[in-house]
Amino acid sequence: MIKKLLVLLITLVCLNTKAQTNLYYPLPEANTYWNENTWGTDFNHPQPYITSDNYTLFYSNDTLINSIAYHKILKSGYTNTYPNINNFYSNVYVGALRQDSAQKKVYFIYLNDHLEQLLYNFNLTVGDTLPNHNQQWNIIQKIDSVLVGNFFHKRFLLQVLGNTNHIDTTIAIIEGVGSIGGLYNLFEAGESGSHLHCFGSYNQNYPTTADCLYITDINKVNFKNDITIYPNPSNGSFQVTVNNEQATEIKIYDIAGKLVLSQSINGNATIHANTLNEGIYTISISNSEDKANKKLVIIR
Repeated sequence: MIKKLLVLLITLVCLNTKAQTNLYYPLPEANTYWNENTWGTDFNHPQPYITSDNYTLFYSNDTLINSIAYHKILKSGYTNTYPNINNFYSNVYVGALRQDSAQKKVYFIYLNDHLEQLLYNFNLTVGDTLPNHNQQWNIIQKIDSVLVGNFFHKRFLLQVLGNTNHIDTTIAIIEGVGSIGGLYNLFEAGESGSHLHCFGSYNQNYPTTADCLYITDINKVNFKNDITIYPNPSNGSFQVTVNNEQATEIKIYDIAGKLVLSQSINGNATIHANTLNEGIYTISISNSEDKANKKLVIIR
């Protein structure tokens, strides 16, 4: 029993390491969309103008720029400018994207520009810096992983160089997704900024929120700390305690990413997973506001 447990725990450590260091997930290049929002405030008018742009980015036809193949990125959505302007638009060209998957890099040519810029470098380590198109330099403070669909993708937590007081988890880039701010907008901010609401794929002509693979409010530290799983390892039956009163959904995935159990709870519950084989599982726990992932080991 002890020997089997040690083998499973060692495997778990190796899997976590592999999930964060070895597997690389490039950006999908077909039937993919990013639902985003950007906002800004202009104080140069007698009454401040607050502009909010809600839109979807998606791939269009390929194009050649300087004899190099790129994917066109189009944008559809609407702009609200408080107090009195609303503007709807569709299929607006915003730039072109290409990937170098071997180097784990993503390049982008912005509208009205002819030179590509390095958008993402997913080959960085802690302490490296990543520039963005605003000429800011951002230092990699921490590397971990988040669940995108059924697979863990590497996440890089960033800080603007010169501000080293804390690590802000809302400043992050994610393999195969882009950033917390959107496809090509890196950051959320206060008076102006951007936010990725949904990343997903679709098989029809236009995506819907139901197709989301990744919501940017997942894995909040406080929510994760509010969750207790005991015993772990277990023989298949275990107690889940969530320190809030919201309805919570629990999904268990096997090592291949297949959903093997789903159950709704309210606060505390005993989960009976006695039909599952011995092994290592991912437990995804979510409510209307947050989502967190934990590991479960079943051994008999």
